[in-house]
Amino acid sequence: MKKQTKRIVASVTAMLLLFSCFCIAVSAAESDFEWAEKDGNAVITKYVGTNKEVNVPDTLGGLPVTEIGEDAFGYSGIKNIELPDTIEKINNTAFRGCEFTSFTIPPKVTEITEFTFSGCHYLETIDIHNNVTSIGNQAFRDCIALKEIVIPDSVESFGVGMFESCNNLETVVLSKNIDNIPIYTFFYCTSLKNIELHDNITSIGETAFGQCTSLEELVLPSQLKSIGNRAFFSCKSLKEIEIPESVETIEQGAFSECDALEKIIINNPNCNIYDDVLTIHQSATIYGAKGSEAEKYADKYNRDFAELKMRILGDVDGNFNITAADARIALRISARLHTPDATQKTFADMDKNGKVTAADARKILRIAARLE
Repeated sequence: MKKQTKRIVASVTAMLLLFSCFCIAVSAAESDFEWAEKDGNAVITKYVGTNKEVNVPDTLGGLPVTEIGEDAFGYSGIKNIELPDTIEKINNTAFRGCEFTSFTIPPKVTEITEFTFSGCHYLETIDIHNNVTSIGNQAFRDCIALKEIVIPDSVESFGVGMFESCNNLETVVLSKNIDNIPIYTFFYCTSLKNIELHDNITSIGETAFGQCTSLEELVLPSQLKSIGNRAFFSCKSLKEIEIPESVETIEQGAFSECDALEKIIINNPNCNIYDDVLTIHQSATIYGAKGSEAEKYADKYNRDFAELKMRILGDVDGNFNITAADARIALRISARLHTPDATQKTFADMDKNGKVTAADARKILRIAARLE
């Protein structure tokens, strides 16, 4: 009987020790975080732990963790972090200066706020899901290890300087649902080579691509209306660029210090080119219509000028004749069997609604057959 009693006491003691250890572990995890209650949820206000590998709990004090506070993990030196799916909001500067190499945005988060990952020098990959609709000012500034990034089509807006000084960033896939490139978006992205600007974009802001010294070519959107101050200044590898007919203004210094620029085609004869010798680099031959603003600019600043034969709507292949071949190209574009450049899309879009459809192809065919 005594032996049995001893075994029971030993078992109970072991259970108590295990429970005690468990409580200490939970307490230690919670002690790594300062937090506040908000609307029945927990908001992490500061990480005060010393671990460099951090697994954020989904509850603190029995409350669900739904928010990461402003600067909560800033410059904490953490090298890896996992967030629970309960997180709904990440505030400004929450992770700036952290040392992790990868990050996954939790599925309930809809906004990447200002400076969230600014100065994360080791960040190589980030997974942004399709619930994110906006990205704040300078969210990824100085992420110097970032080489490529995909911005999902759910994103409809982003702030200024989003990738400023990401000087190893080479490839960017942008959302198809943004309508402008804000100021300083890619400033000093000296390795940027691959980027597609979708046709929804109507403006390129000041210094948006300034000092993108590796950028050799870029197709501008067919609906673009304005190119901002110094938008492409010091793009020293850019050799040729075509300005779509939709562009109404080219602002001061837009193509200054583009030392390699050999050819700039300005399709809109009424495009307003800022009256300054530095707006277009002196090395470029300017192509434009006879009597156009482009020709006036070239004459005033003693630049080489070449007359650009003016294409009319329907001349999709650019041979200055409208034939059945143009209608076939338009039809292939409408069926998504051919991916047009900005100029092809412009001249195939007969009704100027921003889309190329079978109706556009039929109209071109009627013109080719001299029925219109």
